[in-house]
Amino acid sequence: MIVVLTCRRPGAAYAAETIRQIDESAPSNEEKILLSDGPPPEGLEAPPSWRVVEEPRPVIPPQNKHTAWKAFELAFAAKSDLCFFEDDLLLAKNAAARIARFHVPDDLAFVTFFSTWLTSRQPIGLWRIHAATYVMAQSLKFPLRTVGELLLARQSPEWHNTKQGGFDEVLRRFAMARGWRYGIHNPNLVQHVGETSAVGNGRLSENRVTPNFAGAGTDALAFEGLQREFFL
Repeated sequence: MIVVLTCRRPGAAYAAETIRQIDESAPSNEEKILLSDGPPPEGLEAPPSWRVVEEPRPVIPPQNKHTAWKAFELAFAAKSDLCFFEDDLLLAKNAAARIARFHVPDDLAFVTFFSTWLTSRQPIGLWRIHAATYVMAQSLKFPLRTVGELLLARQSPEWHNTKQGGFDEVLRRFAMARGWRYGIHNPNLVQHVGETSAVGNGRLSENRVTPNFAGAGTDALAFEGLQREFFL
């Protein structure tokens, strides 16, 4: 299952372009859902192959954990792995195909395809790292086993004690409490382009962009034979 998380932003609209890029390579049998925090962006017409689900957050911003967790419900009900995307991205060529076909190793809770931890100087491969370092939720792959675990997060102290309630913050705290590791796909297959943030994170710089994006013209399928694995 592919889920794109979106919402209305005054003066900015990104979801249509992100959906278009995903559709360029997403497998035809993959269920695709546009998950909107409240009504979808004004003027957006999702393609017929996309299902629109509205899940307004029950509290004021920036607590997007409530809407984002709906993605886990949808994937669990479909008994599917979850390819999660935010709506303001530039994708490498065939990135959606690579992510949809990517197998998350059994010792990792999830894999991110966007990270500010690595640079172009690090070798290409799958990097394993402790969940304490995790931040940003631009593009993630969750196996079904993790989807089920994360649905339990809403009964956890990590959920209730997270002050801001950001999706990535709750995920990090829940994963840390369980000693999880996650993977970083190097190079990254998506770049963050959302200058106008739904939660007011400031300028699109530093930890809001990745320094090792593969590039829009790079074919992500070239990394399918990737065997090298590293630990941080």
